[in-house]
Amino acid sequence: MIFQYEAYTPEGNNQSGIIEARDKQEAALKLYQRELVVLHLREMSTKKQTIALKDQILFARLLSNALSAHIPLTKALEIISQEFPKRHPLKDVTLDLIRRIQGGESLSEAMELHPEAFSPFAISMVKAGEESGELSKTVEALLHYLTKRLTISQKISSALLYPLFILVFALGVLFFFAFVLIPQFEQNYAQFGAELPFLTRFLMGFTRSLREWSWLFGLLVLFFGGIFFFIRERAWFRRGRDRLLLSLPIVGELINKDILTRFSRTLSVLLGSDVVLSEALELCRGVVANALYEDMIAQAIQDIAQGKKFTDSLRQNRFLPPTFLQMISMGEETSKIDQLSEYLADFYERDVDAAVEKITTLLTPVLIIFIGIIVGFVIVALFLPIFQLSQVL
Repeated sequence: MIFQYEAYTPEGNNQSGIIEARDKQEAALKLYQRELVVLHLREMSTKKQTIALKDQILFARLLSNALSAHIPLTKALEIISQEFPKRHPLKDVTLDLIRRIQGGESLSEAMELHPEAFSPFAISMVKAGEESGELSKTVEALLHYLTKRLTISQKISSALLYPLFILVFALGVLFFFAFVLIPQFEQNYAQFGAELPFLTRFLMGFTRSLREWSWLFGLLVLFFGGIFFFIRERAWFRRGRDRLLLSLPIVGELINKDILTRFSRTLSVLLGSDVVLSEALELCRGVVANALYEDMIAQAIQDIAQGKKFTDSLRQNRFLPPTFLQMISMGEETSKIDQLSEYLADFYERDVDAAVEKITTLLTPVLIIFIGIIVGFVIVALFLPIFQLSQVL
């Protein structure tokens, strides 16, 4: 959830912005840890359509190119706005950025009012670039980060698409067998009046029960689907679900390495842009998308505030591989966490590629064999009486 806040800084200055948190209490706690006195805190509306990642990349690429060519910021945004058609959501966003910058706001302040287009991570990156005077370099790093995220997401999606297609096709074939083909055979065999083989009787009895109780199956799907909808954001459910997913063979390995890639890449980019470690970790919580890792990062933030080592907090997570812990420990000792995190991101990204290929190689033939067995069983069971009849004749 994203909250908009207005607060006083320790110096007495007024400050407003957005913050990402699981609920209002956590958002208030985060602001308190930043030594801010909160005046107003409200959840931002999420009715606006979220900008697709590929469009965010296009915006970052255009802005990076313009800033690299030393074009002034407002002029760069005017050029970018002309690249989008009239009804494109980023066109209105870009025009609003121009108006606010001309009114005296910084780019990061203007971006904060458009959470549908810019994540807290992107806003922090831009803010760090503004403070360091290297906005062009920071936007280029942001572009590289978003491109890497899109590449990994596309690889995982494409790898799972073909097995998913096979599974859906198989379910469609089985549905056709159960509700169309088998009932016709059942009617024809009933006219003979002879006893059918066991396999045929079993198949017809099973599909008959499936047709007769299909309404109950539909109700159960709606019931459990409704329960899932109401509990899916509960902390206890998310922890149990994410622990189960990470414990799965093969698939759990892929999920864990994907999380490590996103965490390492995000941490590297933020620290390389001079964002302090505690703030960088807060932003990392928003990209790991796993309750166990979110709890680990939250504990790490608290431990760092108490003067403890970052690595000691990470050791509490049993899903972190020893290589990851050793590299982060070396980075903490040498003050090069950003560089070693980038190395880890590249390392686990290659591992994700290998894991995706492994899953595709194993899962596709397993599904094909499974479908072949089921279809073969149905065909044998349906035509077995005909085979027996031909032998008698």
